Amino acid sequence: MPTSRQPVSINTRHNWFGVAPNQLPPRQDAGRGQAYGGGDRSPRPASDQQLKFIRDLLRQVNASDEQVDRFEQRVIDGLASAEASSAIDKLVALRDRQRAERSQTAMGTNDPNSDLRRVVEDLRATRAAGRLNEFGASLMDQYDRRGTLSPAQIASYLRGMERRQPRQRPDLPAVPDGRYAVDSAEGELRFYRVVNRDGKVYLHVQHGGNESDVHFSAYQAILRSIVEAGPREAALRYGQEIGCCARCGTRLTNRLSRELNIGPICGGHWYEDESEWRSVRSAAREAIIARGEDPNENVEA
Repeated sequence: MPTSRQPVSINTRHNWFGVAPNQLPPRQDAGRGQAYGGGDRSPRPASDQQLKFIRDLLRQVNASDEQVDRFEQRVIDGLASAEASSAIDKLVALRDRQRAERSQTAMGTNDPNSDLRRVVEDLRATRAAGRLNEFGASLMDQYDRRGTLSPAQIASYLRGMERRQPRQRPDLPAVPDGRYAVDSAEGELRFYRVVNRDGKVYLHVQHGGNESDVHFSAYQAILRSIVEAGPREAALRYGQEIGCCARCGTRLTNRLSRELNIGPICGGHWYEDESEWRSVRSAAREAIIARGEDPNENVEA
């Protein structure tokens, strides 16, 4: 497979543009109507769209500098429309062949017959299951009539087969169920709810009184930010900022829960050692009493 800016295996001077430059009739620029060989049967010049398409194709097939220069010289000499069309057909065929080769390499095989068998087997299985789409039906019809498919068709169908394969989700940082407050990459405070259910993780972002699902592509970064901040600390920050329990979502109206920034029972969810949580809870109660207040009193928001 040719690499960038390396010559490809086609003789540009004779194959891309039909004939050698010295066989073309001279270009005449004396005036409108006197061009490309004279007389009333002068060939129609290549259009701007054809020239643009050829230049695009030359880039796509990684044509060498020399091949590009030859093409530009042909434009100067007077490239005819028919000659440009022939060049386009050859370049398109080369481009499709290169794409097929790249696809076969990516799939780990350079055996076109093997790839054809894989495609046909999948087409037949899909047709038997009644799931064959319009593109697949056209390929199946062509194979039934001709017994083969083009390299470009095979490569295109193999790419579709790859996309249909189930993708493995990456391992996600472990975060307990709950609500968390963390700073985003932009430094903005965000509020999230994490749910672990049936071996899967679900992540929601809270805004106002509502919440929305987070796209899976953002799971890694958000869950990692919670882990780095510390799940317990992020949960307590949620209670401090929102005034609700990070575990059950209940409004914190009890003076002790306000002191803890979380419900007195739910807070143990973030402590592996229950005795540690009891010590934290007792210390908060004593601090409230030391201020001359009732730890069990309900307070207004």
